[in-house]
Parts: sequence; C-alpha cells; structure tokens
Amino acid sequence: MAHLLFWILKKVHALVGNWGWAIVIFTVIIRLATWTLNTKQTISMLRMKDFEPHQKALQAKYEKFGNDMTKKAEMQKELMALYKKNGHNPMGGCLPMLLQMPIFLALWSMLNAVFELRHAPFFGWITDLSAKDPYFIFPVLMGASMFAQQAVTPAVGDPAQRKMMLVLMPAMMTFFFAQSPAGLTIYYFVFNMIGLGQTWWIMRTYKPQPITV
Repeated sequence: MAHLLFWILKKVHALVGNWGWAIVIFTVIIRLATWTLNTKQTISMLRMKDFEPHQKALQAKYEKFGNDMTKKAEMQKELMALYKKNGHNPMGGCLPMLLQMPIFLALWSMLNAVFELRHAPFFGWITDLSAKDPYFIFPVLMGASMFAQQAVTPAVGDPAQRKMMLVLMPAMMTFFFAQSPAGLTIYYFVFNMIGLGQTWWIMRTYKPQPITV
C-alpha cells in the first residue's frame, strides 16, 4: 500500500511542485476517499446515544443480580436483541477506524523511507519533511486538533473514562508525534481538522431516531 500512496503523492507533487503542499492535498484526497466510512462511524456513535436510556434501564433491571455471570449474559443477549430489532450494529463505529489503520501505517513507512522527502522543505521552519518539527509547533497543533475532535465527538460509554481519555490520548499523541517526521504530523493535523469539520456538520444535521422496544 505504501507504494500506491507514494504513487498518488508523486502525481500530486508533479502538479504543485512542493512536497509539503502535496501532503496537504494528498490528505484531503484520503479524507474524501474515507468520507462515507467516517460519516457512518459518527452516525453510529450518535445512534448509540439514542440507545443509552434503554441500555441504562436494562442495567438497572439486572443490577439486583450483582455479578451473576448468567444474568449478565442474559442482559447482553437482551441488549443485542434490542440493537438487532432497530437495525443497529454496535461495532459500526469501530470498523472505519480499523480500516484506516493500514493507510496510516503505510504512510508512516513511506515518509520514513522515501528518499525524495529527505530534506524536502515545506515553508518557514519546516525545512525537512522527513525530520521532526524543530519547534514542535505542528505536534502541538495536531494534539489540539485531536482534543477538539474528541470533544465534539458524540459522548458514549463511561463519562469518567471519556474525560480521562479526552486529555490522555491527545497528550500521548502529541508526545509521540513530537519525534515523528514533520510530514506525517502535517498529514495527521490536516486529517483531524477536516474530520473536525465533518463531525460538526454531521452532529448539526443529525436527527435522533426513535427506538423500537
């Protein structure tokens, strides 16, 4: 896949003449290619919020049985039947994320191995897209964009855990990308910003659907 991605990147570079801008345009292409998957992922998460009151009602119903594994299995079976009755796949929000991982890993491999990107400048302080950002500006921007995207993403699951991950994940990714090639950091930053706009638009236009019990 890395070869295919680099072939696309080279075609874009032939048009714009700058590897940095080629990465930005390439990111837009990848985001548009995965637009439908990301839309389905966000809608699936919003749909899970529609189910939350019914999920909590089921948990309250079975709470009296404590840690009885048989009863917990019955609760899960009842919950899955509710999902199925309403045509919802609770794993629908995870699949698009898994499908995007090969693209990310291939891009990581490409930016670390492609000779053409060595010492290739973007603008200003970014004089080598294959080296880390010397002033850590793009890693910080990437972390901030990740925090913003997680903040606007539909809140599902345990609120305390979500609150912890809201800060922990962007902080970890900022630290990780501080030592990564600037080209990869720029890709991820642009990717997040487009995703932020997409999520905002979906949440603005989404209308909760009734749950059939």
